[in-house]
Amino acid sequence: MCHAKVLGRLLVLMLAIGWGASAHSQRIELAQTLDFKWQALTVATMQFDVSLLVTESEADSGASEGPPSRIRIIGETKGPLRWIQDYQATVEYSTSRNKRQGSVFALEGLDGGEPEQRRILFVPGKPPNIEIFNDSTASQPLELKEEWLGQAENPLSAFAAVLQAAIRGQSCVNSIWGFDGKRRYQLEAKDLPVDEWVESAPVAEPELSAEAEWKAVEQYQCSLTLYARGRDTAGSNEESERPRWRSRFASLWPFSDTDRELIFSFDVYRSNSGHVHKIAFNRIVIPTGIGAIVAQSR
Repeated sequence: MCHAKVLGRLLVLMLAIGWGASAHSQRIELAQTLDFKWQALTVATMQFDVSLLVTESEADSGASEGPPSRIRIIGETKGPLRWIQDYQATVEYSTSRNKRQGSVFALEGLDGGEPEQRRILFVPGKPPNIEIFNDSTASQPLELKEEWLGQAENPLSAFAAVLQAAIRGQSCVNSIWGFDGKRRYQLEAKDLPVDEWVESAPVAEPELSAEAEWKAVEQYQCSLTLYARGRDTAGSNEESERPRWRSRFASLWPFSDTDRELIFSFDVYRSNSGHVHKIAFNRIVIPTGIGAIVAQSR
């Protein structure tokens, strides 16, 4: 009976830390709400809820078993951007315990009051499996082509890779072709030097145990560009349908006819032991033709 109790407690402990997780991995949580402002006007809000298993290196991330990860973003357009696109949505990236089962991209929202819903399963070596597709401007999803195999990936995996690189303190350089059911587009991440850093209001440091000491609050930057060239879109031509009086603000929308760059700046709190205890957005900058959009924590 005593042995059974010990085994039971051991099982609970292993489940708590994630059965099969590498000894060189850690789970990072991020919960933050950002206001996106253009010329002092709030044009969008985004709430980030992240629970991410981060391995010591990219090679370690190929393990077949490990605790699932999740990225949930709740966003809503406001102000001048709402004139262009009255949009609110929840998008989610999730992985299963078995990494061979791939990841899921899910979206649920309202576009101009019209409900939208998508769910796509991405499995390595297979084309995306569109399980649900309801869109306000496209009656059918974008038709997949054979030559896109391996080049139609979960678009939020690019953001997940940026977060993992920031936590590891490694290069974020990466390029994929994202597919969200309605569009296929190239996403490219590039390193940005820290000497271009511009600090915002500091984020409160997390509490550490008495024996833990701060090595540093590291500053990390990476740009992620969503390219307009080569983009494929299902449904109507959204640009041609916009009234001319709204064209001035069209560059504020991420799927306009120009490339869109997002500059992510993070504060990474790392102890002397090398473990990251917290990561937080310092800011996000989105350059546009009519001035930058800057997002910071509330």
